[in-house]
Amino acid sequence: MTDFLQQLRRANQARMLEWDPDGKLSSLFYAVELAGEVGEACNVVKKLEREQAGIPGSRSTPVALEEELADIVIVVDLLAERYGIDLATAIAQKFNTTSRNRGFRTMFSNVGSSDPLVSKEGWHSIVSKEGWLKLPLALRERYWQETDYGKRPASAELITAVKAALGIAATELENEK
Repeated sequence: MTDFLQQLRRANQARMLEWDPDGKLSSLFYAVELAGEVGEACNVVKKLEREQAGIPGSRSTPVALEEELADIVIVVDLLAERYGIDLATAIAQKFNTTSRNRGFRTMFSNVGSSDPLVSKEGWHSIVSKEGWLKLPLALRERYWQETDYGKRPASAELITAVKAALGIAATELENEK
């Protein structure tokens, strides 16, 4: 977990010893609390949008949204803690899965690295985004696994499979490099 998330987890655990020393609050309580906080944030956004559109009604402020978003993160950590989830790892993995599934190059590198956000080149340096998205998902997944998310070169077999899937002749691919 990142330093910030570790600090949040420790602070949440310490405060829960004060607030609920007997551990009576359940995971369901935290899930319902999360839904309530998300609802409160959405209500603030609604008011901000209404004000921006010049429609009469109650108002809010970005500071109120900041507070509600902070509440959401705090409650997400409480719920994650109940299930033993390392949020930093879970977030990085989900971010990377979504990037891979959508053909995006931006990925989180190893959790805990000094530069957590990196742009992976891989096929994107030799195949257009449209070409990358035309590849079957299984082939894109194979690329990410085989190359350790773009850190190692792809095998000749994988390059041949990508070229075949895209209908690119070997000379065309070499010329695009």
